[in-house]
Amino acid sequence: MRRRIFVFLVALGFLILGVRSFVNEVVPQNIPQGQEISFVEHGPLTPLIDPSLGELQNLVDRVSEAATKEQWITASKWVQDLEKAWQRLRVTRTGQLEIEQGISNAILTLHYNVWGKDLDGVLRSARTLTDLIGQLTA
Repeated sequence: MRRRIFVFLVALGFLILGVRSFVNEVVPQNIPQGQEISFVEHGPLTPLIDPSLGELQNLVDRVSEAATKEQWITASKWVQDLEKAWQRLRVTRTGQLEIEQGISNAILTLHYNVWGKDLDGVLRSARTLTDLIGQLTA
């Protein structure tokens, strides 16, 4: 009788340990490509030479946010506003032609990515624009 109780308690212990390890097992999640969050560490914040550069960055952020929410019409509107703001700013700025050309090309690429509903492309273009706008402040 005691032997049966002992065997039963040992088997129950193994069963409890097995269930606990099965429940606590981490299940790998299948996250679609481009949906994972990537954190980018930028250098220290520098004050903007021109406040309109802040407007450009805000518009880039709005495009990225709308694309992340798959609101492509809204993202397209923000890209158009971004392009208009860049054209206004570009008229007043001189020098740094290479950076300015890079921003123009990145905005054009952003247009294509929004029209193509390519989330990865939008986020890459937004990161490129953020880096180029940061170079304008230096």
